Amino acid sequence: MDRPAQRDARALVEASGDAGAYDCQHSNPDDTRISVDWPSSSPNAVAVGGTLLSVRRDSSYLAEAGWEDPLSAGGGGGGLSTFYDRPPWQRGPGVDNRFSTGRRQVPDVAAAADGDSGWYVIAGGKEAQIGGTSAAAPFWAASMLLVGQHARRRGAGRVGYANPLLYRIAGRRDSPFHDVTQGGNRGYRATPGWDYATGWGSPDVAALADAVVRELRRAR
Repeated sequence: MDRPAQRDARALVEASGDAGAYDCQHSNPDDTRISVDWPSSSPNAVAVGGTLLSVRRDSSYLAEAGWEDPLSAGGGGGGLSTFYDRPPWQRGPGVDNRFSTGRRQVPDVAAAADGDSGWYVIAGGKEAQIGGTSAAAPFWAASMLLVGQHARRRGAGRVGYANPLLYRIAGRRDSPFHDVTQGGNRGYRATPGWDYATGWGSPDVAALADAVVRELRRAR
C-alpha cells in the first residue's frame, strides 16, 4: 500500500512494484484491491513502471508493451495514490483522464521489467537474467546519472529534482520517450501520452540527455 509507515521518502528513483495495478497482492495474493506501492507513490520519487521490450537482430530498439502477466500475477505497478495529492508538476498529455481523482498518479516513466526481456547481469562472477521494476529502476538511476554528467559538461547546470523536468520534456513534441501504447499492467491499459501502466514510457537516453540540456538552458 502507498501510505508511508513513518515519514515520506526522499528518493530519486523507485520501483513501482511487480504486482501490476494490485500492489496489495504482493503480500496477500487474495487481496485484489486496486492499489499502488510506496515509496514510489511519493511525489518526491521518480516512479518506474515496467515494460516488455522487443529489439531487432542487431539489438536496436524495436517496440515495447506494458508488462502484465495474469498467470503469475505480475506486472508493472501503477495507479492512483490514496494518500498523496497530485503534485502541480504532474501534467501533460494523458495525465488528466477518466480515472483521475486529484491524487498522485504513478508511474512517471518505465523500462524493461518483464522477465522475457530481462537484464543480463554478472554477479559474483555468475551470469544471470533479471527482471522486475527493481531492475528497471536502477537502469533509470544510472541513466539519470549519465544525463546529469552530460548536462554539467555542457555547462547547463545540475538536474536536481528530476520529476518536474521530466514532465516538461515529455510534454513537448520532440519528446525523447518511447511512447508505449500496447499492453497494460493488469488493471490499466497503455495509451498514447502518459498512462498508468508505463507513465511517459522508456527513454532514448542520448536524446533525453540533449533534451535535459535544452530544458535547463530554457529555465535560466
